[in-house]
Amino acid sequence: MLLVKTSVGPSNISGLGLFADQFIEKGTIIWQLSEPLDLVLAKELVQNLPLLAKQTFLKHSYFSKKLEKYILSFDNDRFTNHSEDPNVLEGEVMVGGETVTVAVKDILAGEEITCDYAEFDKSHYERIFSPESRVSAM
Repeated sequence: MLLVKTSVGPSNISGLGLFADQFIEKGTIIWQLSEPLDLVLAKELVQNLPLLAKQTFLKHSYFSKKLEKYILSFDNDRFTNHSEDPNVLEGEVMVGGETVTVAVKDILAGEEITCDYAEFDKSHYERIFSPESRVSAM
């Protein structure tokens, strides 16, 4: 669940992106895994989804390296785009036993929030080399 004010808009990186609607200071926790709002599913459950539902789910979710489960954010966090020079560290930082996302740089209001998918998404490289393989391999 996002803990800062954001909006979704056109991105220069890819399609739509997540943008800060406030100044976010370096070190601020901007997202925290919040069940049952954020959906956490075992791989087996995703395997059994109808094809179109599976494709949509996989497009907006990630396979957590730490939890070994799929996570789908219920809010606009799912529009966060990848960057080789991200301004947040996504998903696998543990603070007090919680999975959170932390700003690693100051983020200005209006700036796109970006993360490095490879840091937390076990299937990131598979997506890069063959987007269809996520569906067909399951």
